[in-house]
Amino acid sequence: MEWQRNNRCTENYYDSLIQATAEMLHNSQSEKEFLPVGEVIAEILNKEIIDSFFLEYRIRHLTYDGTFQIKGIPKSMHSYKIKLQ
Repeated sequence: MEWQRNNRCTENYYDSLIQATAEMLHNSQSEKEFLPVGEVIAEILNKEIIDSFFLEYRIRHLTYDGTFQIKGIPKSMHSYKIKLQ
């Protein structure tokens, strides 16, 4: 219990990682196209141990805040794509 109390982070703690990962994936494209959300999440999961549902929640939040453009309907991580503004 003590460990959990001392290792909590803010809800937006991983937002910069999500944005940096999307930017890295954009830079690997010849033209800045929409990225499948599942691809962004998979790239992050290759480096960090984070719940994929939490990552998708934060991506949706960043989309609603205007950080990302969206293409598709965000009903699941495989049904929409994002692009940095």
